[in-house]
This record gives sequence, C-alpha cells and structure tokens, in this order.
Amino acid sequence: MWVSLRWEAAPHGVHVGFITLGAVANEAEPTPDSASVYTDKKRDRLSRDEAADAVLFMLSRPAGVNVDEMVLTPLKQIV
Repeated sequence: MWVSLRWEAAPHGVHVGFITLGAVANEAEPTPDSASVYTDKKRDRLSRDEAADAVLFMLSRPAGVNVDEMVLTPLKQIV
C-alpha cells in the first residue's frame, strides 16, 4: 500500500518510506543508560536516538533519491 502512495506523491517531490523498528527503549532520556538497552549483557533494545537517526537518514537523501524501506533491529533482540 505504501508503494502506491510513493508513486502518487513522487511527482510532487514528496518522499515516502517505511521503517520497521525492533524493540526500542522508552526512557525519559533520548539516549538511555546502558541498562535500558541491554539485558544480561545482550543488546536487545534500540535507543530513541537510534530510531530518530534512521528517520533523519531517510529524510536527508538528496533530491531524486528515495529510501523505500528500512528495517532497524538490535543485534541480540529476543523474538
């Protein structure tokens, strides 16, 4: 569904992309302390800063370039 939105929006200079996020630590601070993103020495959550960085990366592509899809997960996320 989002691909058809991208095709419709592209002539107007609007970029449309899809980001799938794994587990994100929801702490008061954008960059939580290490205890918030690690469980038993395994990095199982992303920080909010890392999620925001993915959005900024997608938005900062040059004109004429679109990032269609991005999947961002912590390496040791428990399913």
